[in-house]
Amino acid sequence: MSSPRSVLIPCAVAALMVTVPARGAEDADLGKLVTEGLAAMDAEKWDQALPLMMKAADTYDKDAAKLYGAQFGVVWYRRGICELQMRRWQDAMRSFERCYQGYPNTPEDRGNLYYKKALLKWGDAAVGAGDWDLATRMYQKFLEERDKVADSFPQGMFHINLAVSHLKLGHLPEGGENLEIALRNKNVFPTPDAALVTGFQELVAASIKEKSEQVLIDFLTKNRADLTFAPADAAAYERSYLKLAADVTAAGFTRAAFAIYQLVPDTAVAVDDLKAAIAALSSRPGVVDDGRLVDRARMQADLARLEEERRGGQPVEAVRLAGIALLHEKAGNLRGACAAYEQLERYYERSANREENLFNLVRTASLIGEGMKADTYGRKFIAAFPRSTHAPEIRKTLLSTLFAEGRYERCIELAEPLLGTVEAGGAEHDLCLHVLGGSLYYTGQHAKARPLLDDHVAKYPRSRFALEALFMQASNRARLQDWPKAAELLDGVLAKCDQAPGNPFTSYALYDRACCHAALQESAPALNLVARLEKEFPEADNLDEVMNLKGALLLAANDFSGAGAAYKKAGELAGSREHAAVEEESKAGLARLREMQAKKKSEGEGRPKR
Repeated sequence: MSSPRSVLIPCAVAALMVTVPARGAEDADLGKLVTEGLAAMDAEKWDQALPLMMKAADTYDKDAAKLYGAQFGVVWYRRGICELQMRRWQDAMRSFERCYQGYPNTPEDRGNLYYKKALLKWGDAAVGAGDWDLATRMYQKFLEERDKVADSFPQGMFHINLAVSHLKLGHLPEGGENLEIALRNKNVFPTPDAALVTGFQELVAASIKEKSEQVLIDFLTKNRADLTFAPADAAAYERSYLKLAADVTAAGFTRAAFAIYQLVPDTAVAVDDLKAAIAALSSRPGVVDDGRLVDRARMQADLARLEEERRGGQPVEAVRLAGIALLHEKAGNLRGACAAYEQLERYYERSANREENLFNLVRTASLIGEGMKADTYGRKFIAAFPRSTHAPEIRKTLLSTLFAEGRYERCIELAEPLLGTVEAGGAEHDLCLHVLGGSLYYTGQHAKARPLLDDHVAKYPRSRFALEALFMQASNRARLQDWPKAAELLDGVLAKCDQAPGNPFTSYALYDRACCHAALQESAPALNLVARLEKEFPEADNLDEVMNLKGALLLAANDFSGAGAAYKKAGELAGSREHAAVEEESKAGLARLREMQAKKKSEGEGRPKR
């Protein structure tokens, strides 16, 4: 909102006093009030000027039109200016209304120097009062009625105020048009940078309220050059732009947010530009360049602030990068978000928001499957912020990510010391116990895994890991060759698997159960499970192991042909899947087969003929 100081022309007072019939002391009193009021206004002592102008207007208004004519409207105009400066909006509107309606100029009497300008100031007062509809009407009326020569006015602030009024009313096209006029002519009118930023803030707010990102995008596209201030000037408003970018991000205006972030210059560029501008002033406190004030004190303050922000690790680049990371996340580009968070950690480690930034880096790295990166920065997080409220989530993220990636040794390293520190019965203990037991199982440490796996199954029957925990418990018993118990547990697992179609454990549980049958000399049911595996899971990752088991069962039954085919298939599958140990087992099975075939042949040849 503008609060312009009206330049009150001294000759108007003289004109007011000399063009009316002499009335002695009464005229002298009015002249004294006006003269003293004008002097106070010139000194910008508004609290002293207002009582004088109020007394002049209130005391002499009754007969002023007859005694002084249209020129008495000047007194009301000046009173309104004082009220405007004192932020007495309603009073100011009444004063400007009285100036315009009570003392109109006529062809015979054109003494009211501010007759039409009262409309302009009436609009300014309405802006201050938040009466946006009245403001737009007064401004429009002023444009229609003003004298193009005599009624000059500050066009930059006029168009800003009119733009703001329209935008407050939700008139996006009209508001954008007037803001664009002020922007395009900012060096001609001129328009203060602060006013332009205020107008742009209102455009953003109105666009958000009306849910119209496209209006904002179109405006930015057309006026990007004029919204991009010189780095030395932009330094004063960079935080305002960052706030606007955050606001439109919260509103879901992703494209607009990216565009606004691009209006903010890098700190290094702004610092260099400020230093050059200050040096160019030499010893002068400031200059007016193209109607714009270049102020040394303001630039020195901006320079000091920027350098302090840079030393403190929180320059605008850090804020902007964090905002861009959030935008990438909102757009579903997690890889882009992760890259932005990683830059924050690399280049702005002293940032006040490092804890949050580092947490988001670990989180997004985990979400995109970058386990090594999540682990690296997760360790840094725990070391830097061991008491952070995010620490439990970081540990959970690392355990889940590393376990899913099969980095079991690292999981053991993390989970073993952690298990005793987390509260039993909670989600973190559930995960930690599951990962530690599972990692010991997958690394072949079956004896150490057994109590942990049993403990997890007992304590967390409703865990999201319940089915996997049951499978690992049962399979671990099979690895320990506790065949009867393993068989019992595996039957329970398979019953659960039947209730969860599509789970990844059924083929492995069937194989382990078949191994139990084989170990307990139950060949027929073992072969039945093998047949089921071949039929229902032809693409199972463990089918090569299944075929080795089939070969062993058939070899034990002296079915050399079937055993040979099974071992051969096992070797082919294992070779294609790079399962070296399974491939070696198939070769060993074929070797045993050849030995048995040779032995049988030898025995047949050595038997006496009948």
